[in-house]
Amino acid sequence: MQVFRTVKVFKDLTWEATYAGHKANFLSFLMALPNKIASFPDFMKILKMVEFCKICEGVKNQAFSVLQTNVHNLCGESIGRIQEVVEQDEKGNEQHSLNRRSLTCEYFIDTPSSGALCRNCNVLRRNMSVKLVRFNNILQEESERLAEPSKSKVNKRFLSNEEISERENDQKRRRITAEKRVKYWKFKAAEEKKMKHMAVDDGNDLMVMFKELDKVDEKNPDKEMFPDDPKLSLFWEMQRDVISKKSKKRAIRWHPLIIKTCLALWHRSKQAYEILQDSGFIKLPSTRLLQYHKGKIKQKPGRNIEMLKHMKSLAETQDVSPAGCCGYITFDEMSIQDDVQLRRKGESFEIVGVVNLGDLYEDMKVLQTGKDEVVIATHLLQFMFIGSTGFKFPVCYFPTIEVDPTTLYHQFWNAVYDLAEFGFKVLLAICDGAQANRTFIQCHFDDDAGKENFTTTNIYTGEPLVFMVDPSHNFKKVRNNLLKSTTNGKSPRHFKLDGKEILWSHLKEAYMYDVEYNPIQTFKYLTPQHFEPGSADKMRNYLADDVLGKRMVEVVQNYQVHLLKKGDHTDVLEKTVELLKVTSVLLKNFKNKKPYRSSEDARFVENKQCLQWFERWETQAMSTDGISLKEKGKMFMSYKTMFDVYSMIVGFEVYCNILFKMYPGSSVSACYTNQDKLENFFGEQRAHNGQTTNPTIMQTENSTLGIIQMQEYKRSKGNCTVNRT
Repeated sequence: MQVFRTVKVFKDLTWEATYAGHKANFLSFLMALPNKIASFPDFMKILKMVEFCKICEGVKNQAFSVLQTNVHNLCGESIGRIQEVVEQDEKGNEQHSLNRRSLTCEYFIDTPSSGALCRNCNVLRRNMSVKLVRFNNILQEESERLAEPSKSKVNKRFLSNEEISERENDQKRRRITAEKRVKYWKFKAAEEKKMKHMAVDDGNDLMVMFKELDKVDEKNPDKEMFPDDPKLSLFWEMQRDVISKKSKKRAIRWHPLIIKTCLALWHRSKQAYEILQDSGFIKLPSTRLLQYHKGKIKQKPGRNIEMLKHMKSLAETQDVSPAGCCGYITFDEMSIQDDVQLRRKGESFEIVGVVNLGDLYEDMKVLQTGKDEVVIATHLLQFMFIGSTGFKFPVCYFPTIEVDPTTLYHQFWNAVYDLAEFGFKVLLAICDGAQANRTFIQCHFDDDAGKENFTTTNIYTGEPLVFMVDPSHNFKKVRNNLLKSTTNGKSPRHFKLDGKEILWSHLKEAYMYDVEYNPIQTFKYLTPQHFEPGSADKMRNYLADDVLGKRMVEVVQNYQVHLLKKGDHTDVLEKTVELLKVTSVLLKNFKNKKPYRSSEDARFVENKQCLQWFERWETQAMSTDGISLKEKGKMFMSYKTMFDVYSMIVGFEVYCNILFKMYPGSSVSACYTNQDKLENFFGEQRAHNGQTTNPTIMQTENSTLGIIQMQEYKRSKGNCTVNRT
């Protein structure tokens, strides 16, 4: 079967090329072709290009035959189709085969480009490769599950002595467990007999109460008992239903809202829930039922389809808007115990507590080191999605040691892909200012990330994706840089602007004056801990916010007035006050609950002015003559801190503009666009396990779903407090 390449020329001298009757696209060619034929050389150029350029062969990999016929992208749109290809072998016989081709296939490929696929078919191939990997992983997991042999039904004659001993020990264990169970239920039966008459009396009293509540006004027979409170009506209806079915407990079906509320209460305090349940004043679901709801989704490192399905169902239950399903992903590491544990899985055990970053990480590690070693995990890498309207969900986690940028790159984009598959868009990525995270951000840019406004392209959806460093960490880093600014020659910082010093001692002296001479302290929350922080105090957000806020500006200005009255030089504190004014503006704009609703918000202008002030300071410090490069670096903040501040200001504005353009009328709250919710999640993980500072992997897995079911997790003693200035 012959396939022709044709060139059609129309009356207006426009032209088009076809292959096998399909129109070709030459937009991606390196050599530009004219839209109209202006001369005979143009026509020959077109003919030559059509004659000698390569033809897109389509996706011929037979491994893709297990996938569905129609190929869809992440948005659900069809992007590929199956095409029958007829080829002749060496003997001249026709051979029929099937390959896949993009619906927008260009058919012709520019000769200098490599490969046998056009740009659109190459996108189709990558999409199908990802789907094939997912399909093979699911198939492998299913086959491993079905292939596990069971020795419990094997004839005793075919077992070894060790296996016979193991079976006898197992039977002995089951017998002992059964005896304990019999004793337990005998005790429960005796208790039930004692409490039976009390339960009958309580039930009768409750039924009398319900009858009183059900009485309606004779003049208004259609009047409801709680017309303005549907939840209270639901509560009383459930109580009546439970009491009426007390002899048929299996027939009780608790409302999901009741289960949700009871789960939140049970997770907060199991003892309080048991006290309320045993009081007899109210009927509640049993702890066994709550335990079932808590453990219905098994936790595992990496991609967890069940958790993603649960995330989607929660979003649908909470009626999260399309704008709410669009937000940012944040990630951070939490210290865990470097401990190895065994967890029962069917009739076997699995090891928990070792590094688990996926097959790609393990394969690359073997190629680099030549060893296939198992390493005990010391940290937990957690990814969390937070929507623009406040919906949040911990997407996945990985036991690891301190993660490197390359591994972080792969796991991040895997998480973005998984979220997109379930209808969640990621427009922003927030991380702290660790060096690995900074390198991870730079991996997405050929040059300086600031020149691209910290914005890259989502490799799966083609939409923009912005990177931003967490504001809370940035303010702590600015405070730490200022803390090092002293006149001591050994100090790493000695801030100067316009020839005037910016020193930490200025703030400390102002605080000492305020405490000593003012009868009422200007800022009552300031303590010596703010100005002489220890290693743990430097991690507290509120200590940095208090020192850099507007109330601290008042304290320093009062001290400046005091120096003026004494006749001292008041311009000594001029640049220190100027720095505090800049940081107080940033704190106000990034800690305020007032949402941003438009790209014309005045706070964007204020943030840009603050950034320009920092840039002017940096330029002046680096252009100072007569001193070494090291001394120039001391006059300004560290490069890392400036990078983080720049990404915070620019990245947040770009994220807001993208969201406003995608979803007109939406809003963004800067005080919630940070890592605070992830830090609160870590705090709940520790609190669920006895206020431990580093729980084990199994402890975090057991408490994760419970924390999600608590609806709102926020630790009163956590490191996420609102600015008090």
